[in-house]
Amino acid sequence: MCIAILNTKGATLKKGILKNCWDNNGDGAGLLYINDDKQMMTFKEMKSFDAFYEEYGRVKKLYGSRNIVLHFRISTHGKVDETNCHPFLVSENLGFVHNGMIYDVPTSTDYSDTYMFNETVLKYLNDGFEYNEVILDMMEGFINSSKLIFLNNENHYAIVNEQAGHWSNECWFSNTSYKQVNNYVDYGGVKKYKNDWGYGYGAGNIYGQSWGSSYEPYVYTREPKQVERDEEELLCYECGMHLYDKDEINFGTCTYCQMEQHEHLNDECEGCLGTGAKYNKEWKAMLCETCDKRLSIGIDSLSRRGVSHP
Repeated sequence: MCIAILNTKGATLKKGILKNCWDNNGDGAGLLYINDDKQMMTFKEMKSFDAFYEEYGRVKKLYGSRNIVLHFRISTHGKVDETNCHPFLVSENLGFVHNGMIYDVPTSTDYSDTYMFNETVLKYLNDGFEYNEVILDMMEGFINSSKLIFLNNENHYAIVNEQAGHWSNECWFSNTSYKQVNNYVDYGGVKKYKNDWGYGYGAGNIYGQSWGSSYEPYVYTREPKQVERDEEELLCYECGMHLYDKDEINFGTCTYCQMEQHEHLNDECEGCLGTGAKYNKEWKAMLCETCDKRLSIGIDSLSRRGVSHP
């Protein structure tokens, strides 16, 4: 259900990560940044990932010494259009993005809950509220499990419900949908599987509201197909995401977790510190064949003496 990203000045997001975000959250993407005149700038793209990525590269090159906020949307309320696409400006000096659902705001068939939250709540707060910890704490209670990123023209950011997301490689992510392309779309906790319905963004939402067309949203009524596989073998032991290629399965971790831990595909053995290691499910460690055999021989010896394997 959407993803919000704080891209700090020290990091550059890889194209594959942004493509995963786009493929999982395809109802529009946007950038919030500060230009050289200290003006808050927004960019929104509804159709082309390549156009979005090109603009991200341009913004990062020109203004990368400052923080940048990114957002990829999945619609739950309102039309799929640029008006409802994040980011939003609270004032000429402050912008924000949102991940989640905000319930205690007026509802509209045309406008999203985030748009209404901005128009009916945020724009009535005093300037500089993003510095006020009391207001931010109250806001956290108001939005429940939702997450917000604010960025002002002084390059100051504030994250509401920061603990509900996570930091990785100098970026804050509101969820893990950047790690892989999922076979489902998450509408506020309701998962609809792409291969079991007329999948295509911009068609409708789970609340049956029209997005400017006569389309009636498909209601998912049956369980997704079950595929027999070794789930433990195909899940990243760090983050729980599915593993796809041979290298990921051999290492036991997804590519992003490997980059996060080692900054490259590291095959160092945790036993002897040599190379050629693969992730060992039994020992939950990166081990070369020699160390794996030594540990197995040791366990066999303990077993013969009546000592159980921990």
